[in-house]
Amino acid sequence: MEWVCNNIGYEGLITVEPIGRSGGLALMWKEASQAGLLSFSVNHIDVVTKVNGMAAWRLTGIVGHQYTWEKGRGTNAWMEVRLDRVLTNEEWLKLFPLAKLHNTEGAPSDHSLIVLVPKRVAADATKRSV
Repeated sequence: MEWVCNNIGYEGLITVEPIGRSGGLALMWKEASQAGLLSFSVNHIDVVTKVNGMAAWRLTGIVGHQYTWEKGRGTNAWMEVRLDRVLTNEEWLKLFPLAKLHNTEGAPSDHSLIVLVPKRVAADATKRSV
């Protein structure tokens, strides 16, 4: 993971090693000083982030079972779906109204790569001309 992190231009990396061939988590960010580890386990990574003088905010990545939603178990219509998502609150959305989320399928994994790009409105763009 360190090689991947370096090759895409990220400085920060926290990994939780897989158990055998399953599991494993990674969290990467642009600048090493932007995040501090609070806790981790085989199912989560919890960090606090501080970017460009903004108030600190918390990011917790959680992974569950291979399939996190199912319907119709025991029938011909049984369906399983991965729910690899990002959850935010109203305060975070106000800080990053232009945030983008990229959820990509990874063939060798039973979970998706999630890329969260928190984007703010430029200060000049929020001012109106009189």
